[in-house]
Amino acid sequence: MKTIIHATDFSDNSISALKYAHSLSKKLDAKLRVIHVFSLHAIPGIRFNPTDIQLNTNIMKDFEAKILDLCKRTLGDDIKNVEVEAIENSSIVKGILGKITEIKPLLLVLGMKGQSVFKDLIMGNTTRHLIEKSNCPLLAVPDDYNTMGDISTIIYATDFQSKDGNAIAQLSELARVFMAEIKVVHFSKKNHPENEHKMRRLKAELSEKTKYNKIKFEVVVADNSFYAINAYLRKTGANLLAMLEKEKVGFIKKIIHENLVQKMNVLGSTPLLSYNESSY
Repeated sequence: MKTIIHATDFSDNSISALKYAHSLSKKLDAKLRVIHVFSLHAIPGIRFNPTDIQLNTNIMKDFEAKILDLCKRTLGDDIKNVEVEAIENSSIVKGILGKITEIKPLLLVLGMKGQSVFKDLIMGNTTRHLIEKSNCPLLAVPDDYNTMGDISTIIYATDFQSKDGNAIAQLSELARVFMAEIKVVHFSKKNHPENEHKMRRLKAELSEKTKYNKIKFEVVVADNSFYAINAYLRKTGANLLAMLEKEKVGFIKKIIHENLVQKMNVLGSTPLLSYNESSY
């Protein structure tokens, strides 16, 4: 059965991501695996002893009971498709990636902000590593997002990378479930004829990769692409922003180096779905 993973740190900021992941799992007829990665070294009052199997087991059970309680308080009784799991690992990134490798989920769903190592998630090292290394799409949900799993318009921001066609074809399978429109948009500072040519070439490539017919293509000229994305999201009423991440010139890497206020204007109110180029 298909599975969605949601990684929680128990913070209030992760509640919207849990609700979104649950709503999405039901729409996609998938299991929802809610995980929490912890380190025995970081638990106050616990002296780490790798040979004490009973102590380690008890701590694991305590965390899993805490995850289950969070799910019940957040989702009510509608948790038949929910599984919980505590994972001991000194690295949250490695703990999450290990689970992704093991069960090969449809999606990894995280909150945009959180506590401890999840703090400042969308710009932090944890997400950067996950974006670079995860072989499944990563969906980051704003902490105050209320339209759970309701997807009608998706913006795919393209820099005309070689694997865009693969990512959009995969995105179209998600869009098909919701009958959502995909707007493939390139934001450019100048009106280069080459951009229109590249967009036509991408459109032709997609016609061979997917039969989904609710895909539109547009080149938007603006001095500041990040403000342009923000304005475009508002103009279209889009409720999902998607993109492909490339190791050296990924879109999120560009955003990481921009002004913090500007970053949050663009990404702070819309769920962000990132596909990894290395997956194709």
